[in-house]
Amino acid sequence: MNILNIPTCALLLALPLAAQGADTDDFENGTNNAGWNFGVTNPDVIETIGGQPGGWLHNSQIDMFTVILKTDTATGPWVGDMRARGVSRMHFDAETINAQTAAGRQMSVLLRDTKGTATPNDDDYAYSVGSLIPQVGQGWKHFNFEIPSQSTQAVPPGWRGGWAGDLANFRTGIDWNDVITNVDVVEIWWMDPSFSAIFQQWNVGVDNMAIEWNSDSLLTISPGVAGVMNTLTMSNASVGSTVRFAGSVTPGSWAFTCNGFSTALSMSNPILLGSSFTSARGNAELMVPVSPSMSGRTVYLQGVDLQECRLSALTTITLQ
Repeated sequence: MNILNIPTCALLLALPLAAQGADTDDFENGTNNAGWNFGVTNPDVIETIGGQPGGWLHNSQIDMFTVILKTDTATGPWVGDMRARGVSRMHFDAETINAQTAAGRQMSVLLRDTKGTATPNDDDYAYSVGSLIPQVGQGWKHFNFEIPSQSTQAVPPGWRGGWAGDLANFRTGIDWNDVITNVDVVEIWWMDPSFSAIFQQWNVGVDNMAIEWNSDSLLTISPGVAGVMNTLTMSNASVGSTVRFAGSVTPGSWAFTCNGFSTALSMSNPILLGSSFTSARGNAELMVPVSPSMSGRTVYLQGVDLQECRLSALTTITLQ
């Protein structure tokens, strides 16, 4: 049934619980949307079996002081302003197949602000150190890192900062707030980034690289009356972005793709209601006609910021 008297259209979006989104690179069918790489001359290989489960990213010849997996995609949920997107967690599976010395090392997540330059000297970064890396013969191990993107502390608990001149402290005038709002690269280290180590040979793999976020965008509907034009407004979207609005008469879950990344809408069989560009204030508005036959029906509505791949909260109204 078409909710607001608008033809059904295939949505390129997805909806989980109300104000949540997620993206996972599981390397199935050769996919690697976030461009994960180990950054060495020996090419990475997406294996088709043996992961958690199925496909996984593998490199058998890493000659480095440690393994550093990274993504530096230009767009998508892994980079950009993580506070605006409401990033809350990163998690993944890793395996150390072979290494000369793996004992005592801890897995770490590092968020890097490159300032848009190729030189590392002006980089600032924040990092969190987790549990021990997988040991040789242990098989796959799951890692979970909470990302306190909404914290405005100079250094949130469980995190540290660094730069080229000091690997364990932010430079003067820089803190967590500068980095979390300008993440250019996400890195996974097989050690504490403030430590040093000798070069050795590594054979490792990763699977199910996942990031989760919550939206603080608001979707308002006025006046919510059947048979008249209604105005949908999504606030706090990215300035200059396109916002796509969707609606359904049924709550649930629907998967869609934004900038090559999957996320989720909190409804079943959504209908594309239309798109709108955001204003200088970060607000997007769409006028939607409502069929008189919808009077008394409950309708679920949601907006998606296509630049940040960010969802508004699910809004429910009953048409009068």
